[in-house]
Amino acid sequence: MEHLDRQELERQAIESCLGALQEDQRRLVLSIYSPGESIARLATEAGENRIGRFATTAV
Repeated sequence: MEHLDRQELERQAIESCLGALQEDQRRLVLSIYSPGESIARLATEAGENRIGRFATTAV
């Protein structure tokens, strides 16, 4: 039971953090963790170099 409570608290914390992001930032974070997604492809689609900085901390 304690394990489930901790998971619920973690889920709520993640939702809160995601909710604090701007929509485009939230999509980027969620897409990086989607199966089959490539950080290089996401960077190309975003057309920004800042994803490289993000990718080094996200993985």
